[in-house]
Amino acid sequence: MFKKPDDEVAPTLAQPPKALSPAQAKAVQRPLDPSTRSLSDPMPSSIQDPSNVGATMISADLTILGNVYTQGKVILDGDIQGDLHCESLIVGENGDIKGGIIANEVTVLGRVFGSIRGNKVMLQSTSHVEGDIFHQGIGIEMGTVFDGTLKRTENPTAGMATPDDVKAGRETKPSPKSSSS
Repeated sequence: MFKKPDDEVAPTLAQPPKALSPAQAKAVQRPLDPSTRSLSDPMPSSIQDPSNVGATMISADLTILGNVYTQGKVILDGDIQGDLHCESLIVGENGDIKGGIIANEVTVLGRVFGSIRGNKVMLQSTSHVEGDIFHQGIGIEMGTVFDGTLKRTENPTAGMATPDDVKAGRETKPSPKSSSS
């Protein structure tokens, strides 16, 4: 019975108002509930990898003063001023660590000021690392800023405390008798 003239039809999500920029229009159309997010919606690059599900995420607005110990994976986009011990670490482009890193796998896109001990270490083109790296295998992309030394070793994390050692009050693992070389 009542019908608005065509020029007064309210805009729908399929046709955003002309006053919005294309980026704003896309944001209006994006579902707010993550479970309904489509695969084409942009997500932070550090969480696009399905293997990152369940990882501890330290966001860009968080600064941690002190050492961090975990048995899992860490994705860092914030700041840590202290040592970080974990299974796997991704230092995002906004990530910043002032302290040592001990992990089986380390990928750096941000900044690290301290030593890195990892079996597999990857320095991406956006990374800035000042410190020594002890590794089994390393990859360094063109564009990386690196100031330090590289030392290949069979077990770069040997003798370093694990999260379980820290819980038990041990800062380093008991070292077995070793022969000098």
